[in-house]
Amino acid sequence: LYFWQEAKGQEIDVMIDQGQSLLLPIEVKSTQTLNQKLFDNLNYWLNIKQNPQTKGCLVYGGKEWQKRHDVEVIPWYGVS
Repeated sequence: LYFWQEAKGQEIDVMIDQGQSLLLPIEVKSTQTLNQKLFDNLNYWLNIKQNPQTKGCLVYGGKEWQKRHDVEVIPWYGVS
């Protein structure tokens, strides 16, 4: 498990090493309401040039499972 932060302030809460130079980015938010701003850091990281990872996860305090572009949205109770 890793944490990632860039000098400009973007950060990812959890990075899981999947091998073969793939790090799965996971953002954890306590809010129960989704909004586009919650995806900003994930989208930034996924769009870094030469980054081989194409998907990420957002864990939040809501109740709905969703898929938004390249990000899987997981309610807190779905983490096991």
